[in-house]
Amino acid sequence: MLAPGTAPTRRRAMATMLQAAAANLHSAWRGHHSTAGLPLCLRRTHTTAGIPCDKLAVNASTRTPTLRVVTGHTRGDNGLLGKFHTAVRAGDVNVAVEIYTKIRLQFDKRMCRRRSGHTAELVPEFAEMRTFHIMLRRHIADPGTDVARREQMLQLIVSVVEDMRGLGLRVGATETSAHVFACVRLGWNTRAIEIWRSSMDSVYSENRDGGGNESLANTVHHMFPQTHAYAIQAAVAMKDAKAVREIYYRAIGALRESLRVSGDRPAQKALLTVFYALFPTLQDRRNGSKSSSDRRWDPARLGSGFLEKVSNDVREWIGKTDRQLYTRVAQYTVRALFIEGHWQYAVEYYSRLPEDTSGAEVLCETVIGLCGRGMADRAHAVLLGTNMQYRNLYVWNAYFDGLVGYPIAKLDDAIKQMVETDHIDPDIVTWSIWMRACLRQGDWRRAYRCFRENHCNMRADVVCWDIVVRGLLGCTSSDSLEARVTGWQVVGEFIDLADGNIMPFDVRMVETILLHAFPRFRRTASDSMACDLLSKQTLDRVTRWIESNMSKSSRTTFAIVIGSLLRSAQFDGALDLHQFMVDKKLWPTKSINCMIVRALALAGSEQKSRVRTAPYLDRAEEFINTKVPKQHYGGAYLPLVKCAAQERRYADMWGYMDRWYPCVRDSGFIGIFPDSDMYQAVLRSAEINT
Repeated sequence: MLAPGTAPTRRRAMATMLQAAAANLHSAWRGHHSTAGLPLCLRRTHTTAGIPCDKLAVNASTRTPTLRVVTGHTRGDNGLLGKFHTAVRAGDVNVAVEIYTKIRLQFDKRMCRRRSGHTAELVPEFAEMRTFHIMLRRHIADPGTDVARREQMLQLIVSVVEDMRGLGLRVGATETSAHVFACVRLGWNTRAIEIWRSSMDSVYSENRDGGGNESLANTVHHMFPQTHAYAIQAAVAMKDAKAVREIYYRAIGALRESLRVSGDRPAQKALLTVFYALFPTLQDRRNGSKSSSDRRWDPARLGSGFLEKVSNDVREWIGKTDRQLYTRVAQYTVRALFIEGHWQYAVEYYSRLPEDTSGAEVLCETVIGLCGRGMADRAHAVLLGTNMQYRNLYVWNAYFDGLVGYPIAKLDDAIKQMVETDHIDPDIVTWSIWMRACLRQGDWRRAYRCFRENHCNMRADVVCWDIVVRGLLGCTSSDSLEARVTGWQVVGEFIDLADGNIMPFDVRMVETILLHAFPRFRRTASDSMACDLLSKQTLDRVTRWIESNMSKSSRTTFAIVIGSLLRSAQFDGALDLHQFMVDKKLWPTKSINCMIVRALALAGSEQKSRVRTAPYLDRAEEFINTKVPKQHYGGAYLPLVKCAAQERRYADMWGYMDRWYPCVRDSGFIGIFPDSDMYQAVLRSAEINT
């Protein structure tokens, strides 16, 4: 006869044993039987609705761990897990998200304890997390999902995959791809690259431990090309050329090893994502940035040698099926060669390109590169020596842009030749280039007349307004006062159109007006330069418009304001604004850092007494050591070198040189390479000193 209270205890124990046995059977059935009866997202296929899915794990064993009830969870906890299981099976994303959020809030401390203890106790419903994150990715791809909801889903994907790792669940190539994808879309680029690197290291560490080519083939196969593409996108977003090259080389090496061992060649569409990740947008000369210092990624920064290797890889993996990719690689290779100074090889490279590859984009890069080096006649010969089908208006405008510094008559003859030879009429871009050429020559009346004659076509083009306003307000000819008065009238017309929503907003116009207006907008009664040109009412109106439309995320805007503060000797205000940029993680450019150092150094050199000079120089050195990144040291220390040379403080000058520019004295040392201005200043000072 049983003691009182024993029967219920035994019944609970038997129920627990039966549940554990059922869980073991469930695990065995999933691990060793067909998946035909499972939902599509659980079948071991290569892709699911465009989302790559794996067969084997990337960094975990293929053995499914035994599923048991987690000790310490209450009956209400298991009820939530059951609801989560049901919602995922039913494909109800909203309910699944709501329940999973509650699960994370309630189970977070217990899950953390279990993670630290490295236990293998799992709840069967947690196995649905793989299905859950795939369902979230489908929901993100739905065009009807708004931005806030999409960001929430991305953050949830990151949490799901990290929870899967913590729970000991299988994290395969599908989960790794989703993890990197979500981090990139959220802007967590550094984290995305770290995840990709750790996954790659795990793959190759398993290869070393697995022993045998079969393990290597199975593992490398399951790092999807899309995952590599996401990692490249993260490095491109960071504008880190070194990281882009590293990720690309490792990705191509993994693909080659997989093909060599297993013969498994990825789909061409997946391979294209890897190559196109290097060129995120069609960045040609027409698609420039709105602000000169906020430029987007330029693939030419990768270097001509790297891009030529990419061209060979495209030929190996893609063939000749994608002409646009070939053209894009050739375009940036030519641009990189000109940037590196190899203009002769760039022209030779262009001449050796096949006709189906050397499109208008590559021709345009060649023409721009030659004109940029002052070889307009050579560019003209290359232009006319090309097949007529590639000489479109875009290429001609690129050639005209290279003639801006030449006499106006030469540009007029080139436009006439385009009309007569290729039967192409000039467009608004052509006339905007022509206006810039006139303003460069000081003929602002002719440029303004062209703007008025083509006002109907140029009215909605912000670039034309920017060219005219910049040229008139910055005029330095003998009749510059009249030009500035006309320029402020044009500014008033532009503000009328902008306030009426007739003109599209563009930050460059705000920066142009700010550049010329800010010195006149100081809050002092003595500064009344603008009052000579404008009425008080118009001046206040322009001020209000600038303050309401000023961008707080444009480095050019910050550079203009900082420069104006420095010119008015308001160093504390400039340094505070610099610190504000750092706090917002809107990292100041090299030009901004050097501008501040130069202003502090010049302020010190302008003082009469040496005693008053030292604090400014010390402040400049302190700013460099605490606020300037090391990659900017080469330009930042240059004003201090020049200041020391001007004041004949040769010991300080050579101290800077020995520390930061050692290649001046030791040509065999590869250090921070100084610029030509620094060389001239030091050589002149050395001659005086000797």
